[in-house]
Amino acid sequence: MSRSSYDDMPSNNSYRGGNGNRGKTGLIAVAGVLIALLCILLFLIFTPSDEEKPSEEAEPVAAEESMAEPEELEIVIPEIAVPEPEPVTEEPAAEETPASVPAEEESGEMEWRHHTVAAGDTLDSISETYGITRDTILSVNRISNIASIKAGDTLLIPETDGQLYVVRDGDTLSSLVRRFNPLLTGEELGVLNGVDEDTLAAAGEIFIPTPAQSYIASPALSFSYPVEGDEIITYGEFYSNYRIDGVVFSSKAGEAVRAALAGFVVDTGSDPVYGKFVTLMHEDGYKTGYYCLESVDVRPGETVEQGSVIGSLGLSNTYFGSVALLFTVEQTGVRINPSLVLR
Repeated sequence: MSRSSYDDMPSNNSYRGGNGNRGKTGLIAVAGVLIALLCILLFLIFTPSDEEKPSEEAEPVAAEESMAEPEELEIVIPEIAVPEPEPVTEEPAAEETPASVPAEEESGEMEWRHHTVAAGDTLDSISETYGITRDTILSVNRISNIASIKAGDTLLIPETDGQLYVVRDGDTLSSLVRRFNPLLTGEELGVLNGVDEDTLAAAGEIFIPTPAQSYIASPALSFSYPVEGDEIITYGEFYSNYRIDGVVFSSKAGEAVRAALAGFVVDTGSDPVYGKFVTLMHEDGYKTGYYCLESVDVRPGETVEQGSVIGSLGLSNTYFGSVALLFTVEQTGVRINPSLVLR
C-alpha cells in the first residue's frame, strides 16, 4: 500500500478531536434537559391549580358585571304613625292683688277689679296699691264724700286713670275723644267699653281714660247752680289744647253769679288766663272757684249764704268765645267734677 493511500485515512488526532466534540455536545444536551426539567418544576410550583382557575376566570366576569349599569334599588320607607299631641289646657294664674277679684272681661275691654276696703285702708293707700289716682277711684264709684268710705265697702278699680261719663244726646265716640282724650281714637274708646256708635246711647255711661292726671270726684253736699245758662264745656274736656278741670256755663252780659254753697270768701283777684275770679271756702274742706267775671262784689273774709250774689259776667273776658263762667269745685285740695254735685 502506498503512502498516499495511508494519507487518506484519518489520523488518530482527528479521531480524538471528534470524540471531544461529541462529549461537549452531550453535556450541552444534558444541561438543556436539566434546564427544561427545572422550568417544568418551577411552572408546576408557581402555576395555580385547576381548582383556583375558576376564580381567575371569574375576575373578568366580575369586571364585566361591574361595568354594567347598576340596578336602581327601590327604597321603601315604612310609614310610622305619629300620635297627635293632646291639647294642653293651661290654667290662668291667679292675679295676686290685695283683697281684689279680677272681673271677667272680653279681650280688649277695660279690666275692672273689685277691692274690699279693709280696716286701716285709706284712699291714698288704695290709690298707691293699684297705681291709679284717688280721683279716679272716687269718679268710677260715684263717691259723694271722701269721708264716706268705710271698711267693708267694695270699690270698682279700673286698670287706668279716667272718669265715668254720662252719655248725652248727640254724643259720638269721635266727639268724646276729641273733648276728653285726643290721644285716643273713637274706635279705641268703643273697644275699651264694648260699644260702637250704634250702641253708645244705650250704654248710658262709659269710662273715658284721661291722658294725664286729673281730679274727679263728687262731694256729698248739694251745690246750687252758680249762674243761669247752659253747660257748654264739660269737666275734663280739652279747650284750646288745655284740659278744663271744671265746667263752663254760657250766659249773657250782666248775669249775676251766685255762691253755690254757703261759706266765706278766701280770695279774689285776676287770673292771667281766666280774668277776674272769686274763691269761696265751705264746710268739710270744699272750695269753689268762679272765673271770667266782669265784676267782683265781695271781699276776702266775708261770709256768704248759698245763692248770694258774688259778682257778674260781662265782655271783658271772652276766653271761651262768648260770655261764660268757669266754675270749679275742690275737696281737701282735690279737684272734683261740679256736674256730679250740682242740684
